[in-house]
Amino acid sequence: MYDFDSVQDGTGYSPLKYCGFKSSGSGQNVKNNAASARNTHSSYTGVLYYNSGYKGAADYIWGTVNQLDATYNENASFNWKS
Repeated sequence: MYDFDSVQDGTGYSPLKYCGFKSSGSGQNVKNNAASARNTHSSYTGVLYYNSGYKGAADYIWGTVNQLDATYNENASFNWKS
């Protein structure tokens, strides 16, 4: 995801929203608003970047819930790493 603020939604572009069911962050923008992340993919590591376009400091996410360090509430893009 190149930029959490510009996600194609079928009619244009809009900010990515968190859709956790009955959670405190439900409906909030994802960009610059995450303190932790979870990756349940068995083969790939998730990488959260400080800046849009996969740039800047990064946190590598695998396994259970990970507290963000380099991108705590300052996360703008995401990519998978094998």
